[in-house]
Amino acid sequence: MNNAKTAPNSVNMLRKRGRLVMVGLFGGSLELNLPLVPLRAFTLTGAYTGKFADLVELVALARMNMLQSVVSRKFTLDQTNSALQELKSGKIIGRAVINP
Repeated sequence: MNNAKTAPNSVNMLRKRGRLVMVGLFGGSLELNLPLVPLRAFTLTGAYTGKFADLVELVALARMNMLQSVVSRKFTLDQTNSALQELKSGKIIGRAVINP
């Protein structure tokens, strides 16, 4: 979620040419080091869709176990380096999860 505490960390974690989609209207502000914006060439996008009623319905569906997670790959903690390598090389389509 997008707020004043999470936004700076999110921006700092972006790699060069990374993309950050900020979701939610929780207020606050974000200070940017302006020279780093063109040097890191990242994209910052805001997204706000749906209504509160949609969120309530989504949470209800999740509680009834009616939603399926889209995880394309699972890795053990020992396979972390392999997972990162596959992610960098574009071999992971969808979501990957590292389980300890």
